[in-house]
Amino acid sequence: MPGNQALQVRNLVFVSGERFPALINRDTGVPDFEVTLYVLTQLRTRNLSASTLTASTRSVMFGLQVLEYMGVDLQNRINQGKLLEPGEFDCLINSFFWTQEKLRQALSQSTEKPAPNRVLSLESVRQSAPAVDNSHTINADTAATRLLYFRDFLKWKVDRSLFALAATHENYQGLTSAKEFMVGAINARMPKGSAKNDLDARQGLSSEETVLLLESVKLDSDQNPWKSEFIRIRNRLIVHLLLNLGLRKGELLGIKVGNMNLERNELTVHRRADDFEDPRSIQPNAKTNARMLYVDQELASALHAYVVKYRQAVSGARRHPFLFVANGSGAPMSIAALDVVFSDIKDKLPSKFERLSAHILRHTWNDKFSEVMDKHGVGEAKEEEARSYAMGWKSGSGTAKVYTRRHVRKKANEVSLELQARFSSLDKQ
Repeated sequence: MPGNQALQVRNLVFVSGERFPALINRDTGVPDFEVTLYVLTQLRTRNLSASTLTASTRSVMFGLQVLEYMGVDLQNRINQGKLLEPGEFDCLINSFFWTQEKLRQALSQSTEKPAPNRVLSLESVRQSAPAVDNSHTINADTAATRLLYFRDFLKWKVDRSLFALAATHENYQGLTSAKEFMVGAINARMPKGSAKNDLDARQGLSSEETVLLLESVKLDSDQNPWKSEFIRIRNRLIVHLLLNLGLRKGELLGIKVGNMNLERNELTVHRRADDFEDPRSIQPNAKTNARMLYVDQELASALHAYVVKYRQAVSGARRHPFLFVANGSGAPMSIAALDVVFSDIKDKLPSKFERLSAHILRHTWNDKFSEVMDKHGVGEAKEEEARSYAMGWKSGSGTAKVYTRRHVRKKANEVSLELQARFSSLDKQ
């Protein structure tokens, strides 16, 4: 597949509202036939989410670009009844730790291409590797997921070629053996994560950081990074909803004005995959169960004022039902625009936040929830049941453990210090 540098993934929106990722050559605008066929026949038929389809398509694109960087003409190899050599598998796996930007730099710097059928040694690949910032890498878990998607595509591609061959064809047996070797080689080299090291795991904001965040989004604060009154009001609401309810960003951006009953202080979170009312090509969506949540009176009043005074004054906002809209166009706010909200805060207050994002506020909510439950003496089983409902998790799923690391660590350290004090007192007797 020549010209893989020009590939890009575009999310198409069908009339029904379904999102479909297409791998397109940006120079011609034409979708890649084979990848489109793969997504249609192997992934879409399994009722996978749009985000999963997109992630798989991006992984296939990444893998094809890595092969181009390696100088491997995969179809030519298949036609000859062979695939990759062991050294090339090592290069493939190592490259899957790169970011897309690092691969783009590598492709642009790789001026001398080996012949398509010449097998590369691992050492030659290492020596020709571009001098790119080593920080442009991803973690092992993400690399493994990306590699799994590409492995499945490669297997399907080879199977498709085998299906077109007679069992007596001279390349049939060799290609079958090469496929089995390929799957085994990739599986044997599959990146392994660090078993979710608690020290590196994502945590919520500290109490000091939370106070600083809330101060920064006050409408009259000197630390507020936005000039526009509308943006200040909208973004303050966003931060308070995320912090007060622990919503995912897809849930937040999927809220419609009709999902709120502010006379009763109620807000409903829904799952709406492929919503035909949503014009965004990358649809923010809830991963969790639908649920009804309560907001306090202050937040309900702020939401009401935003809807009736500010949102309706934005041109284009009345063309759709979504609560949060872009300034100017009035289009539904995108995931990228929501990410910018937190980037703006970090830029305004450099060095104040080690990490800050919409999802960090979900962890922060869980930390505070644990503290309140401990204060009221709620048992572990009841606490997990209440947390699972508020977060939209299936009861008993165990997901709560991911969001309670800070609180568990704090309690463990408190007990440890108490034990140390007791042993110290015994030693002095």
